[in-house]
Amino acid sequence: MDLTHAQGILVDDIRTRMSYLVSPLPIRRKAENLRDLTRLFPALAICKLLVDADVVKFRENLTRSGQARRHYLRKSREERNLDDRFLGLSRVQSIFDVVVADAMELATDIASWSIDQWHAAWEYEDDFCYYLFVHRLILDTRFVGSTDAAALVARLEKVLDGQPSARLRLCRALNARERGDFRGAFEAFLDEHRTVMDAKRIRITEYTAEAAFWPTSFVSIEGLAWLRFGEMFGIAPTDQFAFCPTDARDLRGSVIVPDLFESLDEALRET
Repeated sequence: MDLTHAQGILVDDIRTRMSYLVSPLPIRRKAENLRDLTRLFPALAICKLLVDADVVKFRENLTRSGQARRHYLRKSREERNLDDRFLGLSRVQSIFDVVVADAMELATDIASWSIDQWHAAWEYEDDFCYYLFVHRLILDTRFVGSTDAAALVARLEKVLDGQPSARLRLCRALNARERGDFRGAFEAFLDEHRTVMDAKRIRITEYTAEAAFWPTSFVSIEGLAWLRFGEMFGIAPTDQFAFCPTDARDLRGSVIVPDLFESLDEALRET
């Protein structure tokens, strides 16, 4: 699918899902649309980067993915929505989106408002452990290298039960602050990403529902976030990698992105 065409579809899909949120329904009834928005905004961000070379819009749309997740978590707390599967840490990847956008205050909000206990009905335990490692890293960089981090890595390894996992290798290498191991784990992660994308590309067709796949098959936001984590501890490789465009690797400084979801709340209060 041509990325310009995909971009148009994504914009229409985002507008449709945003319109569904302008209602007094409880957050539980809006959870799926908010989840979809956390997938659509990053895909649109990548289109803005690759089609328009617009780094500002790239960051803006990644940030809006995080704002959608924060809105859901905040409203869930307010409405005591505590048994919804969409609360699972691995249900969305917004934590990576905001790290790449350097929206670290937003990342901290997401990490601190997330439920940090595993629920078997919500997600796989290995996914939970991996995302919990990332969330705790966001909350306190001193987590890396701690006994708690080592215990979480050990738990992830136990759950995987010998299955190869680049995510496990990344967590282990970061926790040990081993530059060579981190590079090897990162390259393995990108190889896994390429394999998954190639397999999916063969199976799908150019329908509207698949529009988000095409841009995300060219850029790995999760991979870019791991490069940022590596930079935080001085172990990130500096050369170029597939799926990690140079223009997206060094986004620094605060950028004000109006929170559309706060505006929705204000509109509902006025009705």
